[in-house]
Amino acid sequence: MKLPTLSAAVLVASSFVASGAMAGLNLNGIDPSRPAANNYGIVEISVVGSSSMDNAFLRMIESMCTPNTLSVYSDRCSVAPGGFSDCYNFGSNNFSAPRLPSFNYAAYFCEMTPSTVASLSGPTNVLVRKRSVVGSGPGIQLVADATPTQQMLLNAQKCKVTSVPDFYLCMGNPDLREHSSGTEGVVVDAGLSDVEPGLFYGSNIAHGGAAISSALLARLGYEYLEPINALIFGVPVTNALYAALQRAQGLNPDLDGDGIFEGESETATEQEIQDNMPSLTREQVAALFKGSIVSWANVFSNGVALTSVGGGIPAPADSRVTICRRVNGSGTQTQFNALFLNTPCSDLAGDPASDNTPCSTTTGGRGTLPFCATSSHYRDLTGITAGQTIIHENSGSTHLDICLDELNSGNRWALGIQSLEKKSPNYSFIKIDGVAPTLENVAKGKYWNWSTTFMYWRKQSVNGVAAPTGNKLAILQQLRRNFFNPRFLQLYNNADNAAFYSYWGYPSGYHGFGASGYLAVNGAPRPFRTYEPVMQYKRSTTCSTPVARAQIDL
Repeated sequence: MKLPTLSAAVLVASSFVASGAMAGLNLNGIDPSRPAANNYGIVEISVVGSSSMDNAFLRMIESMCTPNTLSVYSDRCSVAPGGFSDCYNFGSNNFSAPRLPSFNYAAYFCEMTPSTVASLSGPTNVLVRKRSVVGSGPGIQLVADATPTQQMLLNAQKCKVTSVPDFYLCMGNPDLREHSSGTEGVVVDAGLSDVEPGLFYGSNIAHGGAAISSALLARLGYEYLEPINALIFGVPVTNALYAALQRAQGLNPDLDGDGIFEGESETATEQEIQDNMPSLTREQVAALFKGSIVSWANVFSNGVALTSVGGGIPAPADSRVTICRRVNGSGTQTQFNALFLNTPCSDLAGDPASDNTPCSTTTGGRGTLPFCATSSHYRDLTGITAGQTIIHENSGSTHLDICLDELNSGNRWALGIQSLEKKSPNYSFIKIDGVAPTLENVAKGKYWNWSTTFMYWRKQSVNGVAAPTGNKLAILQQLRRNFFNPRFLQLYNNADNAAFYSYWGYPSGYHGFGASGYLAVNGAPRPFRTYEPVMQYKRSTTCSTPVARAQIDL
């Protein structure tokens, strides 16, 4: 397939890996062996919200950088196969395996010029700091109030060189709740949200937070009203559960015949994997997340209990249903609540079940729960009341990934919620109501689990803090335009940029069953094209029924 013509900066992913000519800028003093930043001064931008968009966010920043000037700073490594324990060896200088997306914090530093950022005054060094753990809802509050929030400290003592050029690991002395180099208060400039800001009320208010008021939204200008794209969400399940569903539904759980149940990672064609994807209904998923079904033995498909399907599929180590959900205030959780549970869209709707685990190791850093000194993490059943669904709340999408990864490694059957820009060899997305979460199915109105995303910043001075102007405003406006553009979005969805994802430790947005992730919601609708994905439907709010944008491609 011939890709559309894009700027050299956009396509730098394939060129910089192949050439090996890495020369990313570094912040002064972090790595003396690297060239110091060009003497342009630094424009610093602080962004919060939406961990579900972290992968695409890096791609969009990279597309605006002068080729081969990008350096990445992350608070996540993988020196051990575990989840939250994977950075414990930081003090022993074992920095060989940095990871993205980050746990809570990341930073990107590069040179930008007017060739990739319209209205920029000239070549400029730009530092973009991203905090994801705060979630979409609290992020809106922080931006509207011009409130300082914690961003990762960046200095030579805390950020270390890794084996990957221009990738720095910023750790310090982590505990299980905040993997970071330490933090400092930084005034927030802009935010990202998986849903419209007005949806954060009721059960969508973050712990200790407040509903987003109309007065706060008025400070954000028109930007908060207009979505930047559509993001597909789905229900991932651990691989053994995926295989049990397949067996119960008369499908083949081992397409490549190697005796290993690998879900969408099976060696097979896209069509074969999609034909063998198991399905749950919207009602079944809702019941599981509400905690009304406690045991997998009480989940039937075609009259067969999942725990007794046989065919070489072992029963789960614990028969209780286990859920990896997100915390209140998360945009991912908010869109799920609206689309599966009809909350807060209806006063009669119910809420998902809340975390009932006693340790902070299982909540992805929710903040106030006691620390659990155990290596089992999400598999730890200590203190969980018998006869209940096991509910793990997770502060970020990376933590939710780890939740499913760890449960899968212990043969625990679990399901969660994630955007389709995420993927893992330990879980696989299922069909909902018999429809796979592909770009084409969403564009044509066949798969409904998607939401429109938003990017915003202050339009007025608040508490003595001016609205973004000059180069900072130019960069934010360009970033927003890139998120609009289907030709930029396809770079994330498309498998052709595997070198970029492999280099920075991101999974490609391309799944075994086909392309998924992002679609444009602006511009003229058109017949579906994978390389230029455009939605044919729109929602006025997440609670509303989609309507056609002017044409329907069946």
